[in-house]
Amino acid sequence: MLVMDAPVAAQPAAHHGAGKAGPRVLLVEDDKALARLIQRKLRRLSFSVECVTTGPAALNAFDRRQPDLVVLDLDLVDSTSWDVLARVHSRGSTPLLSLSMQRAERHAVAALETGADDYILKPFGLDELVARIRVALRHVARPEAGALPILRVGNLELDLERHIVLREGNELHVTPTEFRLLKIFATQPDRFLSDRYLMETVWGSNWRGGDHILHVYVARLRKKVEDDSSAPRYLLNESGLGYRFCPDDADPPSDSGPQVVRSTKPGRQNLSLIARTDVRSG
Repeated sequence: MLVMDAPVAAQPAAHHGAGKAGPRVLLVEDDKALARLIQRKLRRLSFSVECVTTGPAALNAFDRRQPDLVVLDLDLVDSTSWDVLARVHSRGSTPLLSLSMQRAERHAVAALETGADDYILKPFGLDELVARIRVALRHVARPEAGALPILRVGNLELDLERHIVLREGNELHVTPTEFRLLKIFATQPDRFLSDRYLMETVWGSNWRGGDHILHVYVARLRKKVEDDSSAPRYLLNESGLGYRFCPDDADPPSDSGPQVVRSTKPGRQNLSLIARTDVRSG
């Protein structure tokens, strides 16, 4: 298995200051040569990595170590990968990146529907893997000081600090990827968001997956936030080119036409502005 390893620039692990342990990564990979390459790369970037080669060992390490992120090979020889994926998904909101040699779309869709937050085809570049890991960790990190911890849109409440979603007071079980996708919609109600914009914002500009992966996540969100996912009222498809989130209390589109977001990524300033607006309105 050829994995390209570019020169490593000295830099600290994301979200951790000097003197603090780096993010804890549980690597589940039975290709020992590949596992060594991944471990070496991550440790040089100050990640704390534990590697196991079987499903039972993965679940034991997950309970014992409480990792910040799991990287799971879906093609383990002992055929326990999917059990691990389902169990990790059921035990909380720890992001999980899946690795596989299976190029069939149905395989990727099945992994995402089971709970994976990303699907990375082998062979891959180690820099790409690190970038995907950083994106996943960044989206489950605590919000910056001063950010509003609760975002209310329609009948939904998003707790930005604890990554919890409530619908009419009832907690919804959402994955980290589902949460960040829903946050994008909730912070930009009644705006057309293109497929490309959503994919770049959720997975990064280097995302190689097709738009079908995005559609899988939207379908999963519809099952959780809609009364009838087959006749959605809130997450609306726009001519097969993107989506619009229309909560009950959203302002209608202006006569000048719909607001469109195609490729400019929303930053923290957008979220802070919405937070201040929410505070002013009571």
